[in-house]
Amino acid sequence: MDDVMQDRNLQEFMGDAVGASNMALSIRMAAIFWVIWTERNNRIWRDKSTSNEILHRQVECLRASWKETFKPATLRGQATGSPVIWEPPAQGWLKCNVDAAVLADGVGFGAVVRNHEGRFVAAMNGRLSCDREPFMAEATAVKESLTWLHNFGRGFMVIETNCLNFCKAFNSSSLNFSYVNLIVKQCVLIANGIGNVSVHYV
Repeated sequence: MDDVMQDRNLQEFMGDAVGASNMALSIRMAAIFWVIWTERNNRIWRDKSTSNEILHRQVECLRASWKETFKPATLRGQATGSPVIWEPPAQGWLKCNVDAAVLADGVGFGAVVRNHEGRFVAAMNGRLSCDREPFMAEATAVKESLTWLHNFGRGFMVIETNCLNFCKAFNSSSLNFSYVNLIVKQCVLIANGIGNVSVHYV
């Protein structure tokens, strides 16, 4: 043990191990420390222990999760197949892509409309007066976009957003009385006033 510690206390040893110039070693050591700490808490507070084999698997699982999470986006796209390519809507439809951005001092959003040929129709952006919670930000961004799109008159519109929670809530028939769901319900009402509106997750 003294050979490993090299006259360092535990805090110094952990700092040196995790901050090593070898990234693979740093990730492995961070995973080991986390698993040891979790196991220690389980034994002390829950009177529960785990076999060494399972602990080793937990370390490897954490390492794999870390590598996948922080893999460059280009590599993630290559690993899962072709990157996602924007597809135009059916003839006679318009497609509006909406996205919110949670900023240090508030929330912003942008929306762009294109036709069935992929040609630019219109765009808008702005700041939102809402909570900085991501789901709320995305829902409010869609609401503002739909209000703007209402000025286009009745028609056929596809809304694309990267917020899966919003898509599920918008397309769900179940009742939900949460605050953010009130925004979703407003989106449904505005969409009904536009005409045939379809909301998709991308």
